[in-house]
Amino acid sequence: MVLNRRHVVIKIIFSLKAVTPLFMTGANDSICEFRSSSLKGCIRYWFRAIYPHLLSQESRLFGSTDQRSPLIIRARVIREKIVKKGEPRWHKNGIVYLGYGILKKKFSEKTFYDIGSMFELELGFKRSLSADDQVKILSSVWALFMFAGIGSRSRRGFGAIRVVDIQDKNQLCDQLPSFRFRNREEWVSATRKFLDSIQIANKEFQHTAFGKDMQLIAMKQKTTAIDILNNIGESFQSFRSYIKERQYPEDRDLMLDYLNNRETPNLAPSRSAFGLPHNYFFPIKPRKKSGNVDIMDNSENNQRPQKGRRGSPLFIHVQEFENNTACGLFLFLPAPLIPKGQKITLSGSGVRPCKVKAPDFSAVTKYLNHLLKKGGEQIK
Repeated sequence: MVLNRRHVVIKIIFSLKAVTPLFMTGANDSICEFRSSSLKGCIRYWFRAIYPHLLSQESRLFGSTDQRSPLIIRARVIREKIVKKGEPRWHKNGIVYLGYGILKKKFSEKTFYDIGSMFELELGFKRSLSADDQVKILSSVWALFMFAGIGSRSRRGFGAIRVVDIQDKNQLCDQLPSFRFRNREEWVSATRKFLDSIQIANKEFQHTAFGKDMQLIAMKQKTTAIDILNNIGESFQSFRSYIKERQYPEDRDLMLDYLNNRETPNLAPSRSAFGLPHNYFFPIKPRKKSGNVDIMDNSENNQRPQKGRRGSPLFIHVQEFENNTACGLFLFLPAPLIPKGQKITLSGSGVRPCKVKAPDFSAVTKYLNHLLKKGGEQIK
């Protein structure tokens, strides 16, 4: 749709320079494509997260099959830096671990937008849309930029962006915290202002939302952003590993007993709380063993059940500042791990699949406490 005089236009230009690589594709998933429809979906997601009490307004603002959205988004690439497979700097252990599924030992076949790529995002609002509604949508944009990223593996630090310029003739963005920061202290101040403005409810929600049990931790300011992402990946892998630091030895014993047909568990491994599917591999001689922890959708009409996915409740983000320094951020937004009435499925070679209960989030809170001991600051 063409923007015209019937629309209030706000332009936001943002950059990926020296933050993290962005994997976003269209119909051809091997070629990167910066898509307005994907961005609209991201903004809609964060609207649901920060305004869980306004879900009835979601269709009115973002559209549905019955009504057109008053929000119009246009996205274009300003400066494109494309990276193909074989780039050695992305073979660092921490980055590969966080990029599981898109970064592999032989590297991904896909292309992606490299650090330094620049984009323009233009938001258009119909004049009939109230200023209050426009600010709510912009608040969702703010949350997207500050707590997460766009594209694949955005919950694990990929697709992080930094706003470098804003064109806002109607000064709607003045009603929000700043989008740009010189240092970590300015970001913390803006984030506290944002959390106060959305009035976090003192209750739990059935979907990912800012509720009473949310936690936000900011690490110390360091250089550079990509090194921070790699360090996060390495420490995260080490903490979750049952081989090195053995933070979750009960998970290893539970799965090994199950795969050896010694005991059928009634509870999924605690690390399932970090997201599903969750896999195990035991290089034990003479026969290696592997196990899977997954959601199995209920089958209908005697069809084979399909595997499901549950995104992590822990968002990892790297926030860059104007002096090319950055800091790591961890946002925990707990919600039911699986739909009410469903169970998690354990499976593996040589054993019968079994249904078990979902764990609580103690595994995630254990990791958050670890971050606080390492110098993280909890933002309240």
